[in-house]
Amino acid sequence: EKFGIFIHWGLYSVPAFNNEWYSRNMYIQGHPEFDYHRKTYGSQEKFGYKDFIPLFTAEKFHPEEWAELFKKSGARYVFPVSEHHDGFKCMKAIYHNG
Repeated sequence: EKFGIFIHWGLYSVPAFNNEWYSRNMYIQGHPEFDYHRKTYGSQEKFGYKDFIPLFTAEKFHPEEWAELFKKSGARYVFPVSEHHDGFKCMKAIYHNG
């Protein structure tokens, strides 16, 4: 009866490869993210994680559709995570730690 939804959506959704640890693993040789990044975007020295920021446009985000889906699901709450472990903030913040 206490069903809720946590939304983890951030900069890592731009490359949308493997998992949300892309920001870390793309710099570690031997990880699939490292090789994928090199093949898709070029070297990490020339195109780093920060270079995904202008590409995170959310042009296909339709909040009304999401709200309707959440309502139909019976969720009692929805919690968007505004900052994941990669440190990218999905909102403008006046105050922050760090």
